[in-house]
Amino acid sequence: MRNPVGHKIRLLYAAIVLTAGVAVVISVIDGSIAGKEVSVALLASLGTFLGALFAFRLNESKDELKRREEQRASLNRALFIIARQGSAVKSYTKFLVPFKTEVERAFNLPAYKPPNYDGLTQSFEEIDFLLEEDKANILMRLTVEDERFHQVFESIRIRNEFYVTEVLPELARHKFQGKAVSDRELFDALGERIFATAVTYSSGMYFLIEESMKSIPLMHNQLHSAAKELFPRMKFILVNTEA
Repeated sequence: MRNPVGHKIRLLYAAIVLTAGVAVVISVIDGSIAGKEVSVALLASLGTFLGALFAFRLNESKDELKRREEQRASLNRALFIIARQGSAVKSYTKFLVPFKTEVERAFNLPAYKPPNYDGLTQSFEEIDFLLEEDKANILMRLTVEDERFHQVFESIRIRNEFYVTEVLPELARHKFQGKAVSDRELFDALGERIFATAVTYSSGMYFLIEESMKSIPLMHNQLHSAAKELFPRMKFILVNTEA
């Protein structure tokens, strides 16, 4: 991986040596420095330069190893987070499976409350180095995926709140709970606003969950492939987010 700071410092050392060499040659030519003095001066300068260069390269190597390990760890954390997001979405789908039609989903699906996943968020400042590695598209897609994950659970919260505060009281008032009623009866009893809003909220929730179930595994695989491309000899978390 590129280290522009180290490259600039190496160029600076080369420029210093070249300048010193030119100065010595000019001094020898015009007779201001004797040959023996030149040899001593060159050996001293060379020893100083090699010592400084060795110390710099040693520190540079340590810094580079530390930087690469931090980047590898950051990518692993990102992979772990998206795997957990996939698991969270999948765990909620078990409540949704029994309800097939829009009306069933709107009025028969109970308001199951999921755990709080507000803290399950990508730390993009830790992996923004992807911008310098021609992986900006991966970072952008990961941003979209992270936002979609939180939209999923926000849609669940909104639907549940509406269901509990407005739908259930109306169902109880008309004594519809536990009874088989037609879509028309529901519409007439609840009114257009409550009926349409309940259907819209539940349909939007189902749509976001279904989209996340498809996109999260793809995003996990893409991020894993990018990590292996940047660090081919290092290991990364690979989780079957569809399991």
